[in-house]
Amino acid sequence: MKALLTDTRGGLWRQEIAAPVLGDYDCLVRMEACLFCHSTDRHIVEGTFLSPFHVPSILGHESVGVIVDIGPRVRHRSVGD
Repeated sequence: MKALLTDTRGGLWRQEIAAPVLGDYDCLVRMEACLFCHSTDRHIVEGTFLSPFHVPSILGHESVGVIVDIGPRVRHRSVGD
């Protein structure tokens, strides 16, 4: 899967990363659209966010997508939602 990463010093790049391992209550979502959040992502990229982030950090929490896999204990969502 592809991800947008930052080094928290202004650098941005797209990189292929391994798909995450789903936990019992997790959903894997195929992103249809993902936006850059001015009030969070910009500060992470610039290194001015109040909490420290692991470097590199994956950006893009403003997103819309389709669930492609669910953990075994997910009850209120289904593949395809």
